[in-house]
Amino acid sequence: MLQAKTKKQMEYRSKAKGLWGTRLYRIWYGIYARCYNKSNNQYCYYGQRGISMCDEWRNDILVFRDWAIANGYSEELTIDRIDNNGNYEPSNCRWASMREQSNNRRSNTHLSYKGQTHTMAEWSRITGISERSLWNRKFNCGWSDEKTLTTPCRIIHRKSSFSKEQKENMVQDRLSGLTYNDIAKKWGCNRHTVSEIIKELNKNIS
Repeated sequence: MLQAKTKKQMEYRSKAKGLWGTRLYRIWYGIYARCYNKSNNQYCYYGQRGISMCDEWRNDILVFRDWAIANGYSEELTIDRIDNNGNYEPSNCRWASMREQSNNRRSNTHLSYKGQTHTMAEWSRITGISERSLWNRKFNCGWSDEKTLTTPCRIIHRKSSFSKEQKENMVQDRLSGLTYNDIAKKWGCNRHTVSEIIKELNKNIS
């Protein structure tokens, strides 16, 4: 019995090892980190809000892989929670393009502040804050309408402006499946800066 269990574990590890470094692994690890790693820069938007990863996926990456493939996964799509306040689980997740995710959540979404109510697109023109930033603040961060519309954007351009922890969080963002452009927009810098930071940290690790 013990030998059978050990053999099964070895077979599982062998299969799981084949996923190491793949995009699906980065997405799976990113979900795990956002939900359970308190040092992750996005933990406050997920784990701290009570959002979790179902046991089937958390305990077995191969189950997550099988679900992904059976439900239309492709390199062009990202994982999307249907209910933004719900967990990462088969009944609440799907694969969608960034545009589809944005359209699903921005359509018919109105924000109100000081007696004025507008769509996100309209508020973007009024405030100068991009629709993407407004969407992230409202739906990922769970901010109030007032905080979403009045918090100034942080603009950082130079690599030297980032702390070691911020640079490490960029690497985690990349592991979670975000593109260089997405990370650049999130941290208020350009794509080249993100690329240089990640290369620098990877070089130090190796």
